[in-house]
Amino acid sequence: MQQYHDDPENESPEEHEPDQHELKNDESSGQSDDGNETGNPPRRKKSKFSAFLFLLIIPLILVLILRTFVVEASLIPTSSMEETLLPGDFMMVNKLVFGARISGEIPWVGIALPEIKIPGFRSPKASDVVVFRFPGEKNIIHPPEGLFYVKRIVAGPGDTLEIRDKALYVNSERVGLPPLGKFTRTAKQKGFRTEGIFPAGSGWNEDNYGPLVIPRAGSILYLNPENLETYKMLINRELLKYAVEMKNDSISIDGIKIDTYTVQKNYYFMLGDNRDDSYDSRFWGFVPEDLITGKAWFIYWSVNPLSQGLLESLRPARIFQCIE
Repeated sequence: MQQYHDDPENESPEEHEPDQHELKNDESSGQSDDGNETGNPPRRKKSKFSAFLFLLIIPLILVLILRTFVVEASLIPTSSMEETLLPGDFMMVNKLVFGARISGEIPWVGIALPEIKIPGFRSPKASDVVVFRFPGEKNIIHPPEGLFYVKRIVAGPGDTLEIRDKALYVNSERVGLPPLGKFTRTAKQKGFRTEGIFPAGSGWNEDNYGPLVIPRAGSILYLNPENLETYKMLINRELLKYAVEMKNDSISIDGIKIDTYTVQKNYYFMLGDNRDDSYDSRFWGFVPEDLITGKAWFIYWSVNPLSQGLLESLRPARIFQCIE
């Protein structure tokens, strides 16, 4: 390895004659331990590999952070939000506005990690188009893994919702269709029962529904045989087990007789903008706030899945359209 002197004015290469000890050191330093020439080239190769690894890993970490905390891409597969969102729309979801939630488990050992909530700028509210984890069918406690829906919030915690001949009322005030919302058929008559409507046994249908109070965290539910089907699975899901029972008109939780329950979470009621072709809260009930993952932001790409060929299927007028 070459040696550089601190003071080149005192000695120059022409004036300095190396002694035998220096020559011996120079000869011995000409090769590395494995017999190859000194390590400058290998170090440069190692340096290049480290730089390549750095350039590869850092973008992946940034993408992971952005996807977890800020935005996420999503594809619209169904027509339930027409004409606001069409099948084949690719949208960006703003996860920062409501605050990101992180949960999971340690790989290979299966140890569950506690959920961490990153504070957001505000809570979800009526008229927001949101993406959320599907809470599950009416008799399911745990939400299915990897199943996400996009719908519009029409009522929030503490609101009273009712639908009369397709017209939506929240807290007794009529709420019009979204700008691009639509109906595609005439209203079903009041008293006509739709199979699978929530809650079971209500006698409601999609067009004449309610009134229904949306639960709010801290509110007290006064339970009786008439409203138990409305709130039974909500309680079971909050307790993470099938705890609610009714025998001889007596309601119990874990075998203890009760007639009230204090709600732990805020809940929302979701509808599709295509009101007559949407599988929404009218069929499977309330959505807790902790399952809402983000707000639909804008369409970044759009293709018609029924068209063939890229140019024919592309819908350029929808690209970069904000979702309201």
